[in-house]
Amino acid sequence: MPYELLTASGLEYVQVSATGEVLRYSPGAPAALGVPDGDSDPRASLVSSQRLQSLQSRAMVLALQDSTALYVLRGVALRDQNSEELHRHNRRLRDTLDAIDATVVVYDRDRRYVLGNHAYHTMFPHLPPDDEMIGRRYEDILARSIEAGTVADSEAYNDTVGFIARRAEEITREDTSPREVYNRATNRWFMIRVSRTPDGSRVALRVDITAQKQLQTELAEAHHAAEAASRAKSQFLANVSHELRTPLNAVINFAQLIAEELHGPAGNPKYVEYAETIRSSGQYLLALFNDLLDLARADSDRLTLARQPVNLRSQIALVCRMMRAEAQSAQVNLTTNVQPELPSVVGDGTRLRQVLVNLISNAIKFTEPNGSVRVIAAKVDDWIEITVADTGCGIDPADMERVLLPFEQVVDPTRRLNPGAGLGLPLSKHLVELHGGSLRLQSTPMKGTTVVVRLPVAGVPSAEEATRSRHDTPASN
Repeated sequence: MPYELLTASGLEYVQVSATGEVLRYSPGAPAALGVPDGDSDPRASLVSSQRLQSLQSRAMVLALQDSTALYVLRGVALRDQNSEELHRHNRRLRDTLDAIDATVVVYDRDRRYVLGNHAYHTMFPHLPPDDEMIGRRYEDILARSIEAGTVADSEAYNDTVGFIARRAEEITREDTSPREVYNRATNRWFMIRVSRTPDGSRVALRVDITAQKQLQTELAEAHHAAEAASRAKSQFLANVSHELRTPLNAVINFAQLIAEELHGPAGNPKYVEYAETIRSSGQYLLALFNDLLDLARADSDRLTLARQPVNLRSQIALVCRMMRAEAQSAQVNLTTNVQPELPSVVGDGTRLRQVLVNLISNAIKFTEPNGSVRVIAAKVDDWIEITVADTGCGIDPADMERVLLPFEQVVDPTRRLNPGAGLGLPLSKHLVELHGGSLRLQSTPMKGTTVVVRLPVAGVPSAEEATRSRHDTPASN
């Protein structure tokens, strides 16, 4: 009979005759029964009184037809090997859990304790070690922690029975949400997350998030401080602008009276020239303060619009007539190309005119003599697109975002032939966005800049208005 085939399944065997003599045995049987390597007569050792007793207690006995007995060891050698490997694996897993800087505790599907890592027992020193905890109910362990006063939640002491029942119900849920817990005794914050394993066990992870909470608090405080500083800046700019506008208007008006000699000759012609310089400088300062005031209002959301239908075609024609003298003085060719039947937009005509003045003035300012500035307007889908394109010095790609920030100056000072505080583009962007539109830049150094303004056609809601409308619409049942 080919008994050796038994070893194919990891079994070892010993065949003994009716008189107790070992007839055959598998190669691994001696080692499985503890026979020392190099034994001169393994057969005799295998049927010694000690080995025979081991055989009878650890083997399955098969009675064969030839009156012999086959002692089949139930994979002892293989099991011993697997047991050792399993032990090493468990040790590695345990060391990994103990190395985690967070508490880990596992309960089976019946809420009985399975294990807790080193951090868990450090946080709850009143609990006995794992070998004494295994099999205990979650409710019993929680009650013991409440008695020791280590549970952070005050409800645990006000309504102990109800608290334990709620926690026991939570730990068995399929979808337990993470929760934050503050421990007043230690002044620490923890995030507790409960996960489910495939066999239904629950793994509870408790992570110390005190540092993150402190960072959140510091960031919130810094945010509030920044908002307060921004409000103070905006209020300061608004106040200063208001205070300076009145005397500046007086300077401008009286300088104009002198320049025009309304009350008789001023005497020396130089005085008329001086008065004109005073008037133009005052007008520049007044425009600057007006821009500062508008920017301050925009930052504090106090810049309002007088909304009504606006004919952009006439607005563009008006602004270009106003800017024609400036363009001629700079030797820049200013041209327009406006769609004949350009639809109206709903907005503040004065503010939109202000945007056009800022954009066209900027284009002229940064265009070399004999260059050109083109103003194009046309309907594109549900939008009016206004394009102001120049052949000026252009903007480096790295500076495209900066030029839309207040007070930023990115043009080479040697090319800045006209003064400016860097408010025109940022303020124009604010005003366009208040109208539900957008402003974008396209530029190539030394080849010019193109500014594209998009405004919604009258009767077509902007994206912001559409979103607000959806939010304001009551939900139906």
